[in-house]
Amino acid sequence: MYMRDLKMKVAAVVAAMAVACGMAVAQSAPVLGADGKPLAFDVVSIKENQEANRPGPPVFGPTPSGYHMVGLPLALVVLAAYVPQSGSDFFNPNDIVGVQNLEVMRTRYDIDARVGEADMPAWQDATKQPAMLRAMLQQMLAERFKMVAHREMKEKPVFNMVAGKGRSKLKPSVTGDLNLIREKHPNAGQLPGGMVIVEKETPGSVQLYNASMASFGTLLSQMAGRVIVDKTGLTGRYDIELTLDMAPAPGSDERPDRATMIITALQEQLGLKLEAAKTEVETLVVDHAEKPTEN
Repeated sequence: MYMRDLKMKVAAVVAAMAVACGMAVAQSAPVLGADGKPLAFDVVSIKENQEANRPGPPVFGPTPSGYHMVGLPLALVVLAAYVPQSGSDFFNPNDIVGVQNLEVMRTRYDIDARVGEADMPAWQDATKQPAMLRAMLQQMLAERFKMVAHREMKEKPVFNMVAGKGRSKLKPSVTGDLNLIREKHPNAGQLPGGMVIVEKETPGSVQLYNASMASFGTLLSQMAGRVIVDKTGLTGRYDIELTLDMAPAPGSDERPDRATMIITALQEQLGLKLEAAKTEVETLVVDHAEKPTEN
């Protein structure tokens, strides 16, 4: 089932990563806390999780007082800590290099982190929390896992996703509240940046809530096998349902090409087009990481 495979790839970030090279991209200035020092969690507990895969949707993400993750690979924290400059809420896992060679990235952890009292008022501000979370996770990775990473650019063949002619078929998002969405879809899971993905029983059905176009393109990249770059100019958040015709052609046992399916479905169902192009794609290179220091 394509959807289940896709969800596992994005949630665990354990797919093989492509090797890239190119010109380094400068890191942004550190985000400072209320005390004028680089933002960091006040208290962090990290424990290796030896249990078998837990049932239900993955548990990870910000909480009213910090960050919480249960039994998931450290690579998922990297996905939440670093975002590409393209505007997507997360990297395409294929554009994160180095994690496949580091056992610590595949190890499952339980993480509980709490924001200090001085930074709590800013943390409660929904407009400030995403940048604070990334800064605090990066600091945690550097301090506790001795992680070192840098950004590179490499030219790759891509699909530019553009708005088609005529009226848009996209539906503005009604809510991004995971708890409200789970009242209707108990297996819903939230990806970094707030996009919610629902695993459907119908093969080829993709259902998303609170999706930006850039993040939607990043998610589709996993299915198409080629980077999809948002060029729609649409800045809102959308609830999206996309169904791919995965049935083999009459008289054949072979499924149709995924990229072809996506091109057709996007145009017919959402009024979006994919155009082949070449452009520089940002890559996150994880140079080093170790097992966490003691709590």
